[in-house]
Amino acid sequence: MRVAKRSRSAIQGDRESTRLAATLGRDVNGSRERLGLTQDELGRRVGLSQARTSAVERGLGGTLPLASWVALGLALERPLAVSLSRPLADEPALADAGHLDMQEAVLRLLRPHGWSVRVELATRRAGPAHSVDVAARTRDGRYLLLEIWNRIWTGQPGGGSLSRSGGVVAGATDRCEPHP
Repeated sequence: MRVAKRSRSAIQGDRESTRLAATLGRDVNGSRERLGLTQDELGRRVGLSQARTSAVERGLGGTLPLASWVALGLALERPLAVSLSRPLADEPALADAGHLDMQEAVLRLLRPHGWSVRVELATRRAGPAHSVDVAARTRDGRYLLLEIWNRIWTGQPGGGSLSRSGGVVAGATDRCEPHP
């Protein structure tokens, strides 16, 4: 008998549910300990054995029914909050579109306050491909360097990245030598 090949979504779903179960398990463990409960006491409150509660805390709760996660959250005075993120179809057609939107938002925020702002400032004369996303200068000559990202490497085998809402890394300096 031939076994059907698992879809990419099924494989990614298993990986993500394993990661989520590990995160939730750590939260269950920390919350249980803060409340001074044993695994057996918590398990009895929600209808799980001590062994199953231990497995959940070790990150092995991926197959636990949603109702049990809800019960655990309530028993630990930390109600479970679950939602779906924005549809993947809403991803911009241009891979860098979110990145450019973030740069423009930073420009709109800084310019009215007297900042001198440049985008994609080259950091190496020989390699203009290396740049700081936004370089802003105050009136008194201090610089703020911003690196913006909209995709984060997950470290998952097989490569790929995971969309996130974006982020900014900033560094300040009082000396910046622009390249001619």
